[in-house]
Amino acid sequence: MKTILNHLAPNKPARVPGGVSDPGHFRGSGVTTTSHRLALLLLLCVLAFAWEAGAEERQFTGKDGRALSGKLIGVEGDSVTIRRTDGAVFTVKADAFSLEDQQYFKTMAPKLSANPAANPAVDPAMGKAKGEPAPKVTASQIRTYPFTSTAGDERLDPKMRGIFDELRVSTSDRIRIYGKKEKDSGTIDGRAVYHMGKVAIFPPGNRSGVLTTPMAASEDVRRYYAMLETGEKFVTKELKLAEDKDHIWTLTQEGDNTVLKVTVGNESVTISAPTNSVTGAGFAATVRWIGNEADLRVAFDEPEK
Repeated sequence: MKTILNHLAPNKPARVPGGVSDPGHFRGSGVTTTSHRLALLLLLCVLAFAWEAGAEERQFTGKDGRALSGKLIGVEGDSVTIRRTDGAVFTVKADAFSLEDQQYFKTMAPKLSANPAANPAVDPAMGKAKGEPAPKVTASQIRTYPFTSTAGDERLDPKMRGIFDELRVSTSDRIRIYGKKEKDSGTIDGRAVYHMGKVAIFPPGNRSGVLTTPMAASEDVRRYYAMLETGEKFVTKELKLAEDKDHIWTLTQEGDNTVLKVTVGNESVTISAPTNSVTGAGFAATVRWIGNEADLRVAFDEPEK
């Protein structure tokens, strides 16, 4: 800031092309030399403030080599707060990232702490990231994969040789996983699997919504699941959904973890995983016998404006 201000000389008169000092050079247009300088000073102050307070979007790298694109919006102690490009805001330990990123955090810390109000994702009173809702999920952001309870922690490649294809997924402003089982069994790397269906994965972030089904979960007929995606793996829990009931779900960040909760009756099914490893969240449905049907409907709440 001082360097920029030192380039101004408020006590020196303006110079005209001929080299003659003329304090009234701007008077003909109704603008005085002093007001012109003040306007320029104000502009430079704003630019300098923005430069000092801001952090650019960049690609961060975890110690495991996994890449993350986003913007650093806060540094507090040994933790950093990042807003991912999909809008998700989370706080994690700085040492979860590469040494280069850790050095970047140290460089940016004074600039971010100097004025937390300069970033809309930071609470000026607390200096911490707000739990802002993530942007609305679009159909193009939803990914689908084959899913089986036999390998509930695996994200299966739909192009895998001989992979099963049971149930269908429709996406718009909501997700529906539905259909009737057509084949008795399938195989994964030579293993026989029976409860087969689909999983739909959407981007992480602070979200909420409602799960409904016209067909209640039944152990030997149809099953429903909630999961967090961590790379090519799932952290999965089964949901005993009731017929024609609203089951509230929420996806939030709690400390260093991303937490998916689903209300089932008077209880909550909770799934948690480190935020810096979570790449998505979603729901799945499977069916056991030929002719068995499933119908899972996932609605999203509108993000608060």
